Amino acid sequence: MIDIAVDTTALEAAIAEFATVGKKDLADAMRQAGGTMVGQMIGVTPPSHQKTLTTDGGAAKGAQVAGEKRVASDILKLFPITKKKDAEVTGMVASGFKWIGENGRKQPVSEVAFSAADLARIHQKARNKKTGRTNAGYGQNMAITRAGLRKEYIKREKLKVGKLSAGWINAARELKTPPRYLPAWINRHGAGPGGATVRDSGGMVSIRIYNSNQWFGAGWNRRLAYVVSRTEKAMIKAATVILGRRAKAAERRMGR
Repeated sequence: MIDIAVDTTALEAAIAEFATVGKKDLADAMRQAGGTMVGQMIGVTPPSHQKTLTTDGGAAKGAQVAGEKRVASDILKLFPITKKKDAEVTGMVASGFKWIGENGRKQPVSEVAFSAADLARIHQKARNKKTGRTNAGYGQNMAITRAGLRKEYIKREKLKVGKLSAGWINAARELKTPPRYLPAWINRHGAGPGGATVRDSGGMVSIRIYNSNQWFGAGWNRRLAYVVSRTEKAMIKAATVILGRRAKAAERRMGR
């Protein structure tokens, strides 16, 4: 879970201006801005980032592909493969035999992984508690396995791509985020741990958006500042569109 505070002064001013121009209740304008912000948050949540955004700032298909490649790369680094018989492999591992890994270098491994449960256990143990990426290198956290078993495990783990972003789904539903911000590869996971709360106290409106998933990684102050900036621009653009429509309507009434 992340808990970050950024300066939203300019965004709040843009929302207030949008509410005034659009003749909307401030709470409704805040909700609309919140819905846009959730979409933008999905767009910067790994595996998505600023270089894999749609024109609206959402998570593009390229983010899913990049995430799947990252998953495969991490697992390949952890688990070199062999065709040797089980008993022979066990003895070789115990004696410190060096196996050829995906990087082409010979290195020892810490144990044998000849079942899906072994792969899952070792993979989980090797994952960084903050980022979820695996730590492997010269035998560290590594295990020898079979090609077919590794292939199936990679296939299974790829299906988890988008799970971190699914922690925004409840917030998206609460704030009516446009469906285009929730592609199928994220929606398939269902609503993860997260949500949004809206408080209206005497005209003072506040919205709390949260995602309680783990493995958020670093750089979130920068990402959130980017989201706030994009949302501010979206609200200014929405206000400008309303003013433009009114100007055209006035011209039509005047016969221009």
